[in-house]
Amino acid sequence: MAEEKKSCSFLMAGERKGRIIKDFDLGNSPSDFTVEKVRNKSIVLTTSNGTRALKRCDLVQSVLICSLLNVQAVSECLKFQDPENTIILCAGSDNQPSLEDSVCAGLLIKNLASLRTVPLGEGCEYALSVARRYGSDVHAMLHAAPHGRFLQSIGFGRDLDDCARLNSFKIVPRYRNRVIKAMPCIDDQSWMN
Repeated sequence: MAEEKKSCSFLMAGERKGRIIKDFDLGNSPSDFTVEKVRNKSIVLTTSNGTRALKRCDLVQSVLICSLLNVQAVSECLKFQDPENTIILCAGSDNQPSLEDSVCAGLLIKNLASLRTVPLGEGCEYALSVARRYGSDVHAMLHAAPHGRFLQSIGFGRDLDDCARLNSFKIVPRYRNRVIKAMPCIDDQSWMN
């Protein structure tokens, strides 16, 4: 069985209520995804909240995945898009809005607004106000947020530190046909089609 698993070209990753799913290879912790573990592997991922959010986007032509780690890179890619055709969808936590998603969305909107004129609806205005209040110290915000406190209570406080590294990645994951792939952000937009 162990030998069969070694030759497998994919890994199962996921969590429910913050904990790794029984018999899965990886959880949802950033530290689970080391180069040694994931190199040359496809990853089948399911999470408590993100999977449902992405499923809602199955028919959308181009979905970019944004986090605090890559919000600037996503902003750079979205500056080429028609703002009338841009929707920001936050996954939330347990079917509720989450502070960390609102801050991330607000930072994304702030960045986009600095690059071009962006029409703002009520949700965008709310996210901007939350980002103004909490976005200057995302580390403290993540640790104080309800979901952050929950993760700390089950031993995943280090994950919050990993996720607080604002704009540390220039990678922009794209979701299409139920597959997530890292895509380049280039001026001619051909990769968006």
